[in-house]
Amino acid sequence: MRLRNRIAACGLLLATAALCASYTIADLRGPQSPEAAQETAAPVTETEHFTLCARNGCVAVLDPALGETAVVTDIELATLREADRKLIEAGLPVESREQLLVLLEDLGS
Repeated sequence: MRLRNRIAACGLLLATAALCASYTIADLRGPQSPEAAQETAAPVTETEHFTLCARNGCVAVLDPALGETAVVTDIELATLREADRKLIEAGLPVESREQLLVLLEDLGS
């Protein structure tokens, strides 16, 4: 009797794993119909561009849309690795706000 219960439990677990795997694969493939693709497409927006640069010994963010320094951080250039410091001093272009936040978090830690 115990063996039957174990076999039934293993069969149930295998069936559940197969079902979960099929849902995962279908999700990775994305929408199958053109109508579904149109419903889930994100709106197209212009890419934001920023530049990380040096101002008064600290890392600053230039916003080309404003044409000036948007933010001067408290991240001191002296605390950065030499390679990072050279990139910042030369002006490091950043393509998006998300990338900017990740870079600032990395530089600040």
